[in-house]
Amino acid sequence: MKVKVESSGPCRKILHVDVPTDLVAAEYKTVIAAFVKMARVPGFRPGRAPQTLVERRYAKEIDEDVRDALVGRTYPEALKQARLDPLAVLDLNVTLKRNEPMTYKVTLDVPPEFKLPKYKGIGLKENPIDVSEATVQQALDAWLDRLSQFEAAEGRAIRKGDLVQVDYEGRFDGKPLAALGKHVTGLGQGKDFWVMADENAFLPGFDTGLLGLSIGAQKEITVTFPADFKVKELTGKTAVYQVQVKAVREKRRPALDAELLKKAGAESEVALRAKLKESLQDEAKHSEKERLKEEIIRYLLSKTSLDLPETLVQEEARHLFASLVRQNLTRGVSREQVEEKRADLLTAATSTATEKVKVGYILHRIAEEEKIAVEDAEVDKAVATLAERYRMPSAELRKELEEKKELDSIRHQVRMDKTLEFLLANAKLNEEGFFSRLVGR
Repeated sequence: MKVKVESSGPCRKILHVDVPTDLVAAEYKTVIAAFVKMARVPGFRPGRAPQTLVERRYAKEIDEDVRDALVGRTYPEALKQARLDPLAVLDLNVTLKRNEPMTYKVTLDVPPEFKLPKYKGIGLKENPIDVSEATVQQALDAWLDRLSQFEAAEGRAIRKGDLVQVDYEGRFDGKPLAALGKHVTGLGQGKDFWVMADENAFLPGFDTGLLGLSIGAQKEITVTFPADFKVKELTGKTAVYQVQVKAVREKRRPALDAELLKKAGAESEVALRAKLKESLQDEAKHSEKERLKEEIIRYLLSKTSLDLPETLVQEEARHLFASLVRQNLTRGVSREQVEEKRADLLTAATSTATEKVKVGYILHRIAEEEKIAVEDAEVDKAVATLAERYRMPSAELRKELEEKKELDSIRHQVRMDKTLEFLLANAKLNEEGFFSRLVGR
């Protein structure tokens, strides 16, 4: 059997295989014998029809069986001879004639060949971890805000941040806005509706329009809908709302007393602040560590030249594009608006996919060089972390991942993370970083 490999672009090869005539003849003999034994030919009992008649009647089927058998038998050996480990088979073209060698060529995408840059001792500049008392105060205020409750505010006008109960009715082009149809239900009118008098107001301009009003007050509020508003007929248009204030509630924080401190697991306000500071420092350290890993990735990308398999990039881009579409729909973007942004989303997905695939190959090669392996317990831990994030039992998520054949993807990600940890552990910290030198800082 003769095997030849032809290059056909970046990460693409054409494998040419010649199967000798004697193997072709032997396979025809085997296949024809099987057909003669099983063929049903009118006028003959099964297995009794003349061979020439069977060959004539089932010529196409016999050729197909011979072709499939010979390709299936010789292809693995051809790959072994050519030392190819294909990622994808793109095309198969077979030429088969009796009493002649069978030839076929297979178009394949294969992993890239590239040289790793120096990956140990990467110079990185750590940013100092400094959690100020002002940052601690902001965290404390945010915590108290989350525990706050809205209580009736009487005898004063509406302030920013109040919760206001209103009746409202909108008009657009001189007609009730509700006349546009069911798809504007809730936008056209409402009774006893609670709205925040801040940037979270359900319509743009409602927050500032309510400020200064008191219970019982009526006012016309003009609303200009943004260009990306979900109701297409209203994008960039202006509507006028007749609004009546019916009640006002203000946010009141709980007192930081002994009972609240006990719930927080602290004996005093000083202890609570210390606990918050420690938590903020841990978060800052984690963020800084992730930033350093990102700088390592950017260094590796800038120092490594490699072509990428087109099929792998396209597959990753499809996954990322679908994810971007889901994210947009989840945020309330209409399908029409998503379709309008389709080209931009696809460009972004392709760019991200290209970088992701490239980083994957680089880190995989480093992991191979350094013999970085993943234990089953590490995969179990990663699955448990995901299960906690998705709020589902770990065993249930693992079963789902196994059914979808995605456990290998989890193992791969764990290995990539371990490789980045290895690179960070072997970096030269607190030296002038690579990118700092690059831009002359």
